[in-house]
Amino acid sequence: AELCLVPASHVFALPDAMSFEAAAVFPTCWMTAAHALFDVGKLQAGETVLIHAAGSGVSTAGIQLACAAGARVLATAGSDDKCARAEQLGAAAAANNRTVDIAAWAREATGGAGVEMVFDHVGPSLWEASLFSLGVRGRLVNVGNTTGDSATIPSLGHLFHMRLQIVGSDPYRPEDPSRSPQGVFMAATMAACTTRGTAFTYEQMSTWLRDAGFTAIRLIEPIAAQQLFVATKGSYNGE
Repeated sequence: AELCLVPASHVFALPDAMSFEAAAVFPTCWMTAAHALFDVGKLQAGETVLIHAAGSGVSTAGIQLACAAGARVLATAGSDDKCARAEQLGAAAAANNRTVDIAAWAREATGGAGVEMVFDHVGPSLWEASLFSLGVRGRLVNVGNTTGDSATIPSLGHLFHMRLQIVGSDPYRPEDPSRSPQGVFMAATMAACTTRGTAFTYEQMSTWLRDAGFTAIRLIEPIAAQQLFVATKGSYNGE
């Protein structure tokens, strides 16, 4: 079919800088990753996040979003080639989860402290490693069950003594693309990535953000030589 009927809440203007191919994968990969990292996991700049399955679409997006937000990313994947790709995307380090003790590696990479957050959609096969990679008050955010639907907590004592949190992240919501500021942050990051390093000018970014209904735009700290912008709908409040 060439035409279909959908609710208006599910339709969004496509920025000129984004192809139809990129737009097709944007919600499932990028919005799912951003919702888990920031809305659910509350990832902050300066924290270290361990991201599994670095070769997957959701984790590829997650690595770039976390790096752009100022977090340090440790990645795992099932092959050395995928690990190398994760580092190209911005991961500080990557390890082959088929051959490396991930919990020991993560603790070594954090000076023994453990990571603040684990971003996981693998499930049972890396569940124990995920829990033992976390530092005090660490958050395990689960957004999938690729290797199975049942996982066992290896040590309740470790869980409560370390004050760990295990949190499920639901899928993105239809309103997520236009939410502020996270929706714009994702869109700006996605657009920057799909242009393969081509930087946007303030005028270019401002134009398509305003076309999408965002009227107050401010420049935030340039990250990795790319200028990212935060926009809010309505009047600028000065924050």
